[in-house]
Parts: sequence; C-alpha cells; structure tokens
Amino acid sequence: MRLATQTISDIFSKLTNVSFETGVFPSAWKLSSIVPLSKKPSPSTPSDTRPISLLPELSKVLERLAHTQLTEHLSKHDLLDTHQHGFKPAHSTQTALLDLTESVRSAIDDHKVTLLVSFDFSKAFDTIDHSILLSKLHGLGCSHLSLKWFASYLSNRQIAV
Repeated sequence: MRLATQTISDIFSKLTNVSFETGVFPSAWKLSSIVPLSKKPSPSTPSDTRPISLLPELSKVLERLAHTQLTEHLSKHDLLDTHQHGFKPAHSTQTALLDLTESVRSAIDDHKVTLLVSFDFSKAFDTIDHSILLSKLHGLGCSHLSLKWFASYLSNRQIAV
C-alpha cells in the first residue's frame, strides 16, 4: 500500500471525506478475514495456531483518522479522566503502573490501607452495548453526523473464515 500511496491518495481522500460527510463507513471495509496465526515455528495441529482477524488496510487507515479526530476532540475539551492511561497520548501501561505505585507509596506514607480491585477489559469491545457507547459519545459532545458514522462503523460487520 505504501508503494501505491501517491496513486491512491486523492481517491482515498475523497472516499474518506465522503464517509465522514455522510456518516457512512464503507460496507466493503467491514469484512474481516479470519486466518490462523502460528504459535509455534512448525504447527502440527490446529491448537498450535490462534485465529486473528484481518481487516482491509484502507479500513484501518480510516479508523486511525477517526481515532485521531475523536482523541483531539476529547483532549481539546479536557474530557478524559486524569487517571486514564489507555488510548491517551504520552500515556501507557508503564505510566499507569508508575501512577499506581506512587499512589500505594503515598498511602503507606500516610498510614492508610490500600485496596486494589482490577478488571480485565481486554474483550470489552466485543461485549459493549453499542447504544450505550453511542450515548456516551453523544454525552461527550460528538455531533449527530459523528454518531451516525460511529453507528455505521459498528453495525453490520462480517467475518469470513
């Protein structure tokens, strides 16, 4: 795709703009292919592989553009929690661990009891109710057209094995 960038950039820009202006994510870019990824150098049984989902490259580029715009909106209006580390510029699991360690250290210095409850949200996107997500985005100030685009992005996804 990098080799074809100059050739397809104008067409892709037009497709991207039409997608955002109409609030419709291209249906053809919602089809993911499930392929086996080897866990071992020489897999001998199906259990030696794990399935991964491959989306079209242009789909990923459009997702990245939407992500960038949403992140800019959230940052500009200071809508992200100060303790959030995921999906936030200059924040990572490392900064989250440093923040947690500092909080525990401060609590110990203040002779306080520390209690930690943790959740594994690794499959959260697969289980979240889309109407709740769209409602949250509306509450964060996303426009009607943006909400329409996100609803289109989330709906009618297909997989092929």
